[in-house]
Amino acid sequence: MSAARSILGMSGETINGKPVADAMIEEWADEATVGYDVEKLR
Repeated sequence: MSAARSILGMSGETINGKPVADAMIEEWADEATVGYDVEKLR
């Protein structure tokens, strides 16, 4: 396993070619689970 993979986790996901850490994916999932205030988004 490369050093970059061990630091970023095992997902291997990228956005625009840049690695995305497992922790960031978890944060996005948590945010999505909570939902958004539709009125604030308008």
